[in-house]
Amino acid sequence: MPALVALAPTLRPDPDPARDWVREELAKPEYQPTLMERALRWLNELLDKLVGGVRDVGLVNPVLALVLLGVLLGLAVLLLSRLRRDPSRPERTAAVLTEERISAAEHRALASRALAEERWDDVVVEAMRALAVGLVERDLIDDQPGATAREVADAGARLFGAHAERLHRAADAFDGVLYGDHRADRVAATALLDLEADLRRARPSEEPSDGPVLAVPR
Repeated sequence: MPALVALAPTLRPDPDPARDWVREELAKPEYQPTLMERALRWLNELLDKLVGGVRDVGLVNPVLALVLLGVLLGLAVLLLSRLRRDPSRPERTAAVLTEERISAAEHRALASRALAEERWDDVVVEAMRALAVGLVERDLIDDQPGATAREVADAGARLFGAHAERLHRAADAFDGVLYGDHRADRVAATALLDLEADLRRARPSEEPSDGPVLAVPR
């Protein structure tokens, strides 16, 4: 006698509950578009607007999407740099003496390596730090972490008057590189290296009467 199998009645939900079930199911993470898919879709819509409102052309090529993303990021960086150079904002200068300290000789070695690799920005930064740390090591200026390049230049100018102009140019180059407003070149890099070497060999024109001096960092 054949076995009898009880069949469950067919589930026939009402339209409203059925729609709710579908929404709940589609809301699960596995049905959600990935971040890349959402970004590509957004970039595709932007591209459509840029080329005249073309619609229903599918997602853009990922390579083109990355190019567009790069353009948008570039515009964002440009905008931020313009805001940073807003003349209504206070002028800033970068710290040359930091909490994490290495010797002047080590900074010079880093600058020399950067010079060999034609990384001019790094040459400027490391040479200026070698100069500042060298003055600290000679007890010519106070060891004040957070002291700026401009303050070091001002203090150095009082000790080495013949190099005052070069010191201030070096501080400007250092600030420009660190804030991204300027890119150094070979001339600026070698000029700062030469200045550091000249000061290392030079004797101060006058000894500070009350010991090492340095303007209070701002």
